[in-house]
Parts: sequence; structure tokens; C-alpha cells
Amino acid sequence: MKNLKKFFGFVVAFSMTLSLSGVVSTPILAVEENTDQVTEDQTVTETPTEEKKDEADTGEAPVTDEIQGEVVTEQPTTPESDNTEELAETDVAKNLTTGKTYELLDTAVEEATEGDTIELLKDADLTKGFNKTLTFTGNGKITTNKQLTSDGEGWMCFGLYDSSRELTLDGAGLTWEWNSEVGTSPWLMLSLSGKLNITNGATLSMTVDSGSTGSRNAIYMNAGSEINVTNGGHFNIFGYSTDGKEGQGLQLDKTGQAKVNVTGGSTFLIDGTNRGYVNSPEIYVDNSKFTVQNCTANASNGGVFTATNYAVVKYLNNAGHGLSASSVNLSNYTNFESDNNGYYGVYASEDLQVDGTSTLKVTHNSYNGDFAGLKLTSGVTDGHVQDGAVVTITNNYCSGLSNNGNIKFDDNVNLTIVDNVNDKGKTSNGGGIYNSGNAANLILPQNALIYNNSAKTAGDDIYNGNGAKLQISQPSIGNILTRDGDDTNEDQAITNWFYDGANPSYSGKMKNGETARWNQYKYVKTFAIPTIW
Repeated sequence: MKNLKKFFGFVVAFSMTLSLSGVVSTPILAVEENTDQVTEDQTVTETPTEEKKDEADTGEAPVTDEIQGEVVTEQPTTPESDNTEELAETDVAKNLTTGKTYELLDTAVEEATEGDTIELLKDADLTKGFNKTLTFTGNGKITTNKQLTSDGEGWMCFGLYDSSRELTLDGAGLTWEWNSEVGTSPWLMLSLSGKLNITNGATLSMTVDSGSTGSRNAIYMNAGSEINVTNGGHFNIFGYSTDGKEGQGLQLDKTGQAKVNVTGGSTFLIDGTNRGYVNSPEIYVDNSKFTVQNCTANASNGGVFTATNYAVVKYLNNAGHGLSASSVNLSNYTNFESDNNGYYGVYASEDLQVDGTSTLKVTHNSYNGDFAGLKLTSGVTDGHVQDGAVVTITNNYCSGLSNNGNIKFDDNVNLTIVDNVNDKGKTSNGGGIYNSGNAANLILPQNALIYNNSAKTAGDDIYNGNGAKLQISQPSIGNILTRDGDDTNEDQAITNWFYDGANPSYSGKMKNGETARWNQYKYVKTFAIPTIW
């Protein structure tokens, strides 16, 4: 009996060994519960050979063992960071979140989920719009040559009034060139509700080609939206065939609750659109370059403008206004230039602040109408230009400085107002300075240079209207103002306030060509009396 039990045990063990080795796959009857044997309705799957194990390690075909009715996937032994598909020559993009590669960027974008990062492997086209938080990185150029339709609107709607979504271009090797589709007639290319981020050297360039029926706006910024160009990023909007056509680079909704931030050695450029930007954005420029130029209408329209930390700001060659804003604040070595704009060079309706390290240059503006180089409205109640600032207002084709508000230039401001000519309008007063209105209070620095300006009606260098206050430090009044000379054509210092109105009966010819101006010998009647001390 004892020998029979040993024999029976040997048979059972031998049978199990054959089954596990793949030689036998026939079910084996259970003898008793809680043993190493399996039950009648369970099987043991063939164990993979060494070759199949190698295949499983590559991630191509996971191998499973069926044990106790559960399927257990065999885990790869390679590190997690290597759990990606092998790149093919035709792949253009890779989803860094999932590891999957793609031959079409459109497919990569379509299959990506909220928050994914897509790496560009080479130049690729993007033809479909999307509305989910994505980051693009890598090396190459994304090209878009048509409208990115989403939600049937004819343009790409990013965010759809959800300001939490972010579209990010990240890395110096990445460029997105987005061109409007000529021959179509949508109002815009991108409707932005979330955040558009261009960072770490990446570039986004958008081209608006208005043509006869082409796209007219690049970006419409909904309330709460932001454009952030940071850490060496580059943002460009170019316009073609925009003269006489409605449209702009950036259009905000009428709440004005949108922001543009350009920081960390970045660049921002709007070039050649009809209008640069409209509806009062909040613009902040820090240690970066900000330029709006060659617009066929106004370069700007309202908002708060702040530039600091070696910022370089330029409004150049625009047919309408240069910088038009409610508040303008320049600080910490900012260099600001507004040149050759058709209307106002700089217009501030609420505030102007320039610290003692910054430069403000306003030249060759107002060629298209009766405006001024620098215009401050009565809403400017506490404007201030600090000691050490350099302010140059020259060669404007109307008044150099037109002031209706309260503005103080500290005594050591380097202020130059020279060679401005006001011959616009039915009355043309104040070639250098036009100071007017009961709210006007202009305080000039003691070392200002104000000369060789001309006005067709009155006030070549300075016109001070009734009710306005003009304050000049007494010690240097003979040095800061000059008048057109007498018949010898020599400029002379102003030692008092003299008649400066056109006098048709005067037979002599001044160097301005028609009438006696600032001539203390012929006319001693005062035209307007400023407050001087």
C-alpha cells in the first residue's frame, strides 16, 4: 500500500511537469482543494519561449498568463522614458505625453488630449483647428496656409470663452508660419479666449493678406485672453493690401479686458496691417522690443501702456495715430520713439509718467492733419517727467506739444522742442507748445530748449490760451526761448512776452516769409500772458 501511494504521487508530479513545459495541455483533474494543482475548468496557457519573451520586451505584443481567471499583462523591462514608438523617416511629430509618433501633424493634434505636449520632428503642415490646451516644441516650421476651421465658424476658436486653456509654442527651434487664405472672406484668423504663449525663443508669424475678399483681422481677443511673449520669444503680425480696408492685427472685445505681455528679451511686431490694435488692451513691455509700424490707419487705440527695464518701443510710419493710450508709463531706461505718424505721435488721455532714466522721442508726426507730436488731454491730472529724462519733440507738422492737462517737467529734464511747424486748421496756434484750457497747467524745466518753431496764426514757440497756466523758472527764461529775428534774420532771446500775431499791415518780411513774429521793436502788445516765476 505504501508503495502504491509513492507511485501515484510520482505519476501526478510527472504529469504536471509535462503540462507546464508545454508538452501537455490537457486539463488535469483536481485531487483536493488548497493544493498546487488547478481545477477541472481551468487551463494553463503555453509558456512563451525565450524568443517570444524578447518580443514582449519590445512592447510589440504583450504576453499574458491566465491564472485563476485573471489576465496579467507582462510588464516591459525597459525604462519608462523609452516606452515610445521607434521613429520612422516619415514621422513629423511625436506626442511626448503618450510616446506615439505621427506622419501627419493634423493627426497628432487631433489625437492629443488636454495638456499634451507635441514635439515637432521636422517641417510640417497644420490644416485643422483645435480647442484644447497643447504645447508645441521641437525643431522645424509649422506651416498653415488656410483657415483653421473649428466648430463651423470659419476660423479657429481657441478657448471658446474658457480663459484657462493655453496654447504654447516653446523652444528656439520652433516656428509657426500662419498665413491667411487669400480669396476667402472670414473676418479673422484666430478667436482667442485663453492664453497664447510664445516662449524660449519660439516664433509665431501671422500674415493678413486683405486683398479684395481676404482675411481682415489676425486675432480677436475675447475678455480675459492674454498673449504672452516671454524669454526670447518672437511674435509677428504682417499685413498686405490693407490700405482702405477695415481690419487690424489685434482686435479686442469692447470691454478692453485683454493683456499683451512682452518680457525677457522678446520681440513683438505688427507691420503693415490696417490698424495695429484696437479697443484698449493692457500692454506691458519688460526688457524687450515692441514695434508697431507701417499701418495704413491707426497703430493703436486706447488702453494702458507700460514699458520698463531697457524696453525699446517704436511706433513708426503709421498713417494714423502712433501710440494712443489712456495711460503711458516709461521707466528704468526705456527708449521710446514715435516717428512719422500721420496723426498724433503720442496721445495720453489720463496719465503720462516718464522716469529720470528714460527717453521719449516724438518726431515728424501729424503730417495727415491738425494734431500734434505729443498730446495730453484735460484728463491728465498729475503727469510727471522726472529729472534726468530726455524728451525730444522736433520736426512735427503741427504743434510739438499740445497740452490741456496738468503736467510737470522737473527742472533737470532735458527737454527740446525745436523746428515744429503748425500750419493746420483755420487757426494755427502754437508751433512749439499749444497750452490751452482751464485745466491746463504746464510746468517747464529751466534748461529747456524751445526755438525755431512756427505757427501760421499765433505763438510760434509758445501759445498760452486764456485760463491756461504756463510756469517757467525765472532764472533761465532768457536762455530757453528764442524768437524769429528781425530783418537781419538773427534769432534773439525773449526777454519779455511780445506780440506774436499775424499783422497784415506790416510791410517787412521776416524769415518766416510773411509777418513779424516775436518782434519786440515793432509790436509790444502781449498776445497771451503765462504765469512766470
